[in-house]
Amino acid sequence: KRYGELVATSLDGNIPEKIPRTDVVIYPGYGPDDLKNNQYRKRILDLLGVSYIIYARNPMEADEPDKITFPEDRYRFLYNDEQVQIYENKDALPRIFLAGEVLVEKNPEAIMTKIFDQKVDLRKTVILEEDLPMNLLPEKDPNAQLRLIAYEPNKIVIQTTASKNQMLFLSDTFFPGWKAMVDEREQQLYRADYAFRAVALSPGEHTVVFSYRPESFYWGMIISISTFTFMMIGWFFLRKKLV
Repeated sequence: KRYGELVATSLDGNIPEKIPRTDVVIYPGYGPDDLKNNQYRKRILDLLGVSYIIYARNPMEADEPDKITFPEDRYRFLYNDEQVQIYENKDALPRIFLAGEVLVEKNPEAIMTKIFDQKVDLRKTVILEEDLPMNLLPEKDPNAQLRLIAYEPNKIVIQTTASKNQMLFLSDTFFPGWKAMVDEREQQLYRADYAFRAVALSPGEHTVVFSYRPESFYWGMIISISTFTFMMIGWFFLRKKLV
């Protein structure tokens, strides 16, 4: 629901009372001025890390880049044929990054206001919904680095290095059941930028593991093991009785 609301704000920056569809659709745009004029749509595309845009062109149009629809300061022309052109969005945020600043807003509308505030650099600032401990407040570190080690459906492993506190941001949906382990110790997982995940890191080298471990899985295991155990006990006594 949170993710659907976030994407729906690409229309006018407001959170709708109801999401009109069960799937998530970015507000469509048309014409040469749409990407320039609809800053809400542009901001959501950037936040979601949409790196490439396919432009369906008229075969009669010239083969040169459309610099009106796709200004060169924001888009890089990559490909052209008779049917489509492909442009790279230079402002798309990385899927994973380290941030040295945080803002805390507990009201959903206030969070969206910050997301659409052009003064807020979403590459460097993570918007949280609860306060961080004072000893984990992040600081700017231009030399902070990270490396993606593994990305699987239920497990993500990232290695980080920084000389100051950092906020590790992952643009995967915040969802119950996901846990964050830092150097094999569980750490709080924060909801970031309205719908995503973040974890606070202290200075130094760390191995961060995001894993999906819902309580329903463990209850299912307990029920299955208990059922199997009782079946085996019942089979044992039934077999003994028959003998």
